[in-house]
Amino acid sequence: MTAEEDAGDVRARARVHAHAGGESRALRQAVARSEGDDAAAYVAFGGASHQLFGRILPELDESMVPVLVMRGGLTMYTVYRSMTAYRPSGVVVPHRKTFPSDGLPSITYLDIPCRRSGGCPSYLLLDPIVNSGQTIVSVVRRIRDLVARPRFQVATLFLSDRGARAMCAEDPDMQIHTMWAGVEVGADGRLVGVPVDSGDCAFGGRAERVRWVRGSDDAEPVDP
Repeated sequence: MTAEEDAGDVRARARVHAHAGGESRALRQAVARSEGDDAAAYVAFGGASHQLFGRILPELDESMVPVLVMRGGLTMYTVYRSMTAYRPSGVVVPHRKTFPSDGLPSITYLDIPCRRSGGCPSYLLLDPIVNSGQTIVSVVRRIRDLVARPRFQVATLFLSDRGARAMCAEDPDMQIHTMWAGVEVGADGRLVGVPVDSGDCAFGGRAERVRWVRGSDDAEPVDP
């Protein structure tokens, strides 16, 4: 680790709040065993989301706007809505052509509430797996292009150190709430012990699918 990365880790740790306790161990193990079983992963993600929101919702300002980061964020958003009063929400759809990739994903769709009358809107970005952190960085930058002086918090289930560094480098004031922090990145670029894609978990990735993203390649479907 370079001196710059080490300094970034120190800054990031001050912004990361890990909430997993002993009662969360079974959920962590269920995710680790869920390879090839998106339904089991979906249930485990839901249980972990319920525990996370149970801890952080009492501390969040009621004006905080939840923003669903597709596709995986759906696994958290459905739990969030079941635990809170109805309130305006937002959605962002990023697209990454390849995985793993060091580049920023493009934002293909965004719809979020804002305060045109002034003030600093606060957004809670929901994304269950933060690996490189580049998806959240891309979302933050796009929202800043459209909304004046936004403030950000992130709710995630699995967080790597490099993801925390990337997010805190982009926004030093960002607060990050997670169940499991410091999750190791494997040789394949994926988080160790998280053998599922959160988007597949949300939508059922074992089905045959076709994906098409306008602006990515208008003539051809995107490879699954």
